[in-house]
Amino acid sequence: MNTLAYLPARLLALLSLAALVSMGPGALSGSDRGAVWEGVRTSADTLEVVGRVVDREGEGVAWARVQIVDEGRVLAGASSEADGHFRVMARGWRLVDPVLRVERMGFAPLEEALPREGALERILVLDSAPIALPALEVSGGTAACEAPETRTGTDFLERATELHTLDLDTLGVASYTLARTDTLPEGIVVDRSHVSDESLEPGQRSSAPLLRISWERRVDREGYAFPVRRTHRNGSYDSWSYAPLEADFSGHFLSEGFRGLHHLSPPEPHLDGGWDIDFCPRDDSRPGLQGRLTFTADTLLLRAEWRFVTPEPHEGAGGRISFPAVDHDGTVRLLPDESLTWRRLPDGSLQRRAQWYEGWILSAGDSVPFLPGRNSGG
Repeated sequence: MNTLAYLPARLLALLSLAALVSMGPGALSGSDRGAVWEGVRTSADTLEVVGRVVDREGEGVAWARVQIVDEGRVLAGASSEADGHFRVMARGWRLVDPVLRVERMGFAPLEEALPREGALERILVLDSAPIALPALEVSGGTAACEAPETRTGTDFLERATELHTLDLDTLGVASYTLARTDTLPEGIVVDRSHVSDESLEPGQRSSAPLLRISWERRVDREGYAFPVRRTHRNGSYDSWSYAPLEADFSGHFLSEGFRGLHHLSPPEPHLDGGWDIDFCPRDDSRPGLQGRLTFTADTLLLRAEWRFVTPEPHEGAGGRISFPAVDHDGTVRLLPDESLTWRRLPDGSLQRRAQWYEGWILSAGDSVPFLPGRNSGG
């Protein structure tokens, strides 16, 4: 689907959201740092940016999220390649105040003002930043649990599903990954370690649709965590195995099953035009989720953050994921581009795993896509 074909649906979603906002009491309440201009060419009705994302040493930054954003809407997005090169284009939009947004876990985010049309070449320099320590009590969820329940949050999520391509129950998915797993001692407040791509472990992630359907059924029957025994240096201990919301099961956040299992707050607006919805479990007799969903102005899901609510042992486990919002071909599937998960170990230390997904390959039917081979240079 190209952007021009996608435009009417997104405008329709904005009109639907405007109607939702008017429903009453339960309703919705550039610096030039790091950028080097290399040339401008005119191209009517199109804004295109090509270039490279690099760190302060000039090394390419792989799998950074590069987006053209205007008034809270993500109009186009792409991921940088292994050497940092990218190309992103917004076509068919009447732009007001566009910016180029670049994000990648392990680096400070960067935003740069853009003209309303043209073809640009840029080198974007990112400053390294430590991966933020997860909060064991995530910010979301409280509003949903404390406020009287209304239909507004549910209606918002139902409208959001209209903008997303929810066909993953018929598709196999696979992606190359980069990952880092570490353990932080108890009491660490600020983690100042720098994450370089050389320190990350390459891997793969894949699943067939029947596996994700089985996860939906298991969550509906048993909740989001399942008792297991693990081993640690001091012996074995009781623990939990958690639903893989940080990877190919992330589409669950816009599923009918998710809406049925959670209280949802009315959407809270951002200054940039986006929205937050808090959620908490309806049934506290089994392992559940509490957290927050963050949307663009026109209801594309950008981020999810959650903690698992379980009986003892309380491991303070949770996660957060980011979505590309718009794929290179204009479609919107709920497959993440990066994730962070965590849980407490018996000695009080925090085990943390960060993952980056290169770009998901899809195949129809109950099969797992074949990932193309790679040479030793990646």
